[in-house]
Amino acid sequence: MTINFKDLLVAGALWLAALSAVQAAGKLGGLSGADHASGAPTCGYECPVLATEGPGSPGDDHRNETLRGKAADATVTVKEVKEKVLPALDDDFAKSVGGSFETLDALKEEVRKGLQARRDAENRHALEAAVLDAVLANHAFEVPEALVLRQVGHQIEHAREHMRRQGVDPDRVPWDYKKLLEDLRPGAEKAVKRALLLEAIAEKEALQAGDADVDAEVDRLAQASQRPAPAVRRMLEQSGDLQGIRHTLDERKTVDFLIEKNQANPA
Repeated sequence: MTINFKDLLVAGALWLAALSAVQAAGKLGGLSGADHASGAPTCGYECPVLATEGPGSPGDDHRNETLRGKAADATVTVKEVKEKVLPALDDDFAKSVGGSFETLDALKEEVRKGLQARRDAENRHALEAAVLDAVLANHAFEVPEALVLRQVGHQIEHAREHMRRQGVDPDRVPWDYKKLLEDLRPGAEKAVKRALLLEAIAEKEALQAGDADVDAEVDRLAQASQRPAPAVRRMLEQSGDLQGIRHTLDERKTVDFLIEKNQANPA
């Protein structure tokens, strides 16, 4: 669509109004330049637009004071109409998506497995959260403020690193650290309590992961990254992440223990 604006200050409002006008024209199918068979505007269709009311119009309460109460008009011209053409769902399509799918049924079965695995993971996550919340509710205790602040710092740094990966310089963002601290404190405090409680239960029940468990996890990571296991282990040792893997396995064992105990002794 081509829009000729008389007032560029309300371009956003006009754009929304223009879209509404074109959509309405397509539904009505009775305006000049509309395809009556499909109900869609065709090339060359022109429609005047007045952005004074409706969705996107700059009303008296618009956040930009210079736009409040303003009216502007534009002309919308449909330059090109495209239709998405989807391939046929057949064996040729299954072969084209990659992998070793020879038939459409094989592809569908793989999709079903993926959806089921995602559903199982979501159910497992919900179960873990419910069990841990119940355990935390039965063990009220205070945690050191320093640990809570450190957890908040980890979350902020994680957000900054995510921004860097997205090509955004976090140092150019106006961070409101006081507001962040208020927003993140409850979740950080809960995370610290969860970690301390799991650590205590693991120690009491002797649920620490063994070397065989760590080796199996390293092998799994090596297969996933298609790298030799010794090379992956060296990399983890050099980065200090191998100890983190052991800690994660300890927590996993402890959560499994709590779930089994909860299922054996339902409330």
